[in-house]
Amino acid sequence: MQLPHALSIVLRGGTLSRIEAHAVFAELLHGRFDPAQLGALLGGLAARGETPDEVAGAADALRAAMTP
Repeated sequence: MQLPHALSIVLRGGTLSRIEAHAVFAELLHGRFDPAQLGALLGGLAARGETPDEVAGAADALRAAMTP
């Protein structure tokens, strides 16, 4: 999932599935993002309140990006 699509969902008040959140945060961890869009996404999540699936998806992406 691309950041602009995730941002659109969140700004409409929707939620991301665990898989969607994982995909977005994996892209972010690889440096593929626009800083303004990233700020809007994180602000939107914080304003609405993150769901357990969104937090778990982000954690999954962080775990996958860890180096041994």
